[in-house]
Amino acid sequence: MTAIITWLFEVTFSRRSLYRAQPSQLFSSRTVRNVLNDGRINWQKLLCLVTIKMTSILTPFIDKRRRLALIVDDTLIE
Repeated sequence: MTAIITWLFEVTFSRRSLYRAQPSQLFSSRTVRNVLNDGRINWQKLLCLVTIKMTSILTPFIDKRRRLALIVDDTLIE
């Protein structure tokens, strides 16, 4: 499961779709689609946990006089 989610983040941040991404040797694209459609996965909690981890990593590099904000924009307009 961790490998699939890691692969999804890599694909997303490399600006590719699931169909144009490099296939993984560990799982098929059908497996990825099944994970994305699984109703038992709490995606909101996962994103919150990732955000907490990212902010804890980035905090030491940000000037103390600035506010820390993570903005994720998922619009399709460039």
